[in-house]
Amino acid sequence: NTKEHIVSLNKQVFIDALTSVRNKGGYDYYAREMQDQMDEQAEKMEFAISVFDCDNLKAINDSYGHDKGDMYLKNACNLICSVFQHSPVFRIGGDEFSVILQNDDYYRRDELFGQFRKKEADLYDNSSDPGEQVEITFGLAVYDHQNDTSVTDVARRADQMMYENKRIRKEGLNMPSAEELARGINTAKYVVENIDRAIEHKWIKVYYQPAIRSLTGALCGVESLTRWDDPEIGFLMPKQFIRPL
Repeated sequence: NTKEHIVSLNKQVFIDALTSVRNKGGYDYYAREMQDQMDEQAEKMEFAISVFDCDNLKAINDSYGHDKGDMYLKNACNLICSVFQHSPVFRIGGDEFSVILQNDDYYRRDELFGQFRKKEADLYDNSSDPGEQVEITFGLAVYDHQNDTSVTDVARRADQMMYENKRIRKEGLNMPSAEELARGINTAKYVVENIDRAIEHKWIKVYYQPAIRSLTGALCGVESLTRWDDPEIGFLMPKQFIRPL
């Protein structure tokens, strides 16, 4: 009947034609529904948002053609969906996906992102086809009812974390775990609120590292390194406490 036909058309409007997951319109609709819940019972809500960026898509399109690029996107989407089976997955841009983690997936997020990384590595190692060698950078943000006033606030932090992780990945540094990612968002807030205490209690310390001349093995100087040794959240590297300030 007409009503069922309208419902069917509405569903089609929110589906991405290439990957068959929900599109940006579907994401916006879902986010508005979550915002309505947040406005009514903010303290009771528990969720996290993750943003995934498909690395090297432009290079694959340029080198192998858009058909191979489409295969790459489909494989990336299948990988995300295979791990986050109980969470809505959205394609929010040309090479970006988003997942909204709630309920069991929310509580198991560290485990799930560990699975994601393992599956990503296996997929890359077991194929020589550029369309199957998926490389994805993600960012994760956990909703904080004391600081986040909108779903957009959480999504924005997830996006910022994704770009930070992309920088870390490009520089060849170790990627943080999902648990560390989630904690890192609160670390910035902690740093801002406790910088005076850290100075007063001398938690910020200078360490000296010897510089050795490789040819002779002789000591040729020392390098001074600053660290925040916090009794509550542990050892903080400079980038963790300098950037928030």
